[in-house]
Amino acid sequence: MPTVLLASDGSANADRALAYVIKQIQQGSLLGDACTVNLLYVHPLLPSRISQGMTAEDLHEHYESHSAAALATAVKQLQQAGISVTTHTRIGAPGASIVACAKELNCQSIVIGSHGAGLTLGLLLGSVASAVVKLSDVPVTLVK
Repeated sequence: MPTVLLASDGSANADRALAYVIKQIQQGSLLGDACTVNLLYVHPLLPSRISQGMTAEDLHEHYESHSAAALATAVKQLQQAGISVTTHTRIGAPGASIVACAKELNCQSIVIGSHGAGLTLGLLLGSVASAVVKLSDVPVTLVK
C-alpha cells in the first residue's frame, strides 16, 4: 500500500499540510485513495541542563508523551476522514530525521509545511523544509 510521511510540529503550516493530505487522499490524487499516512513528530534533544539526572525511561516517556499530545488533533482528523494513520516519534535534527524516517518506512512521498514553529518563521523557506528538500530521495510537497 502506498505511504506518505506527514511531518507535523503543531504549527499553522503543519495544520495546512494535514488538510492538504486529507483532501488529496480523498480525491485519489496523492498516491491513490488507499494511501496510508505515517505521521511524524521530531522532538529536539532536551538541553543537558534539563535532561541531567533523568533516566532513559524518563526521557523516553517525556518524548513520547509530548509527541502524542502534539499529534493528537492530526490523528483524530485523519481517522475521522477514514484515513489509516500510524504515529512516529524521532529525536534529533528535524530535517535529517524526517528524511531518515521516510526512508526507513519506505514512504513514496513526504509532505511538510513550508515553515514550522521555529524562530525562523517568515524567513524565505524554513530551514527544516530546506533540509528535507535537499536530503530527500523521494518527492517532497511543501504546503504554504
